[in-house]
Amino acid sequence: MDVNQRFALNPSYYFALLLLLLHVGAVLILLALQLPWLMTVLLGILCGMSLANTMQRYAMLANPQAIIGFWQDKAGEWFLQEKRGKIHSAQLLGNSFCSRYLVLLNFKLAEKRRKRPVIILADSLSHSMFRQLQVQLLLVRSKLEIK
Repeated sequence: MDVNQRFALNPSYYFALLLLLLHVGAVLILLALQLPWLMTVLLGILCGMSLANTMQRYAMLANPQAIIGFWQDKAGEWFLQEKRGKIHSAQLLGNSFCSRYLVLLNFKLAEKRRKRPVIILADSLSHSMFRQLQVQLLLVRSKLEIK
């Protein structure tokens, strides 16, 4: 399998900080709502569980199902590698997003018909690799628009 470029993701500390701020904000809003204390506690626990799950899976890449690498072969097929070592064949969906500091890739797994997002902030890759990814996505998008 000839590979165009392999992208190995690193934990994103910017994304971790953003997640922490968003979840703390949600808990502060809960406290301001003056709900019954039991409901506030339960919703606060759910916010904590959401933070832990999202942080491990998408920011720190510590979850066994976290995507730690991906690549596109010469035939145009995409592959995703999980932390536990499993490799999935996938199709890049057209609703993926690319900006200066953030790339959100939405993939449809071939074998499970599930969608898997890959969230990439600029600190997840080296500057040159992040730029190469942006250029490669522009090329892929232009090929999709031509068809």
